[in-house]
Amino acid sequence: MRCLLSIFFIVLCCAPVLAQDAIRGFVVDSATNKPIEGAAVFYENTMLGTSTNKNGFFVLRAEEKSKSFINIRVLGW
Repeated sequence: MRCLLSIFFIVLCCAPVLAQDAIRGFVVDSATNKPIEGAAVFYENTMLGTSTNKNGFFVLRAEEKSKSFINIRVLGW
């Protein structure tokens, strides 16, 4: 039993780690080509989202592959 338990823990520790998919990009104003800070970037109909930094850059991660559309919203534009 002890040997079986040891083998289980070794296999568990050596199991491959699945990478998370991510979408990276920039949000810019189409008229001025300047980055937009604080834009909300999220998958439609989900709770998965992020916001852009001061350079307009974002990284949107997902735990599983999603076939949802990506929405980008900015207040005050």
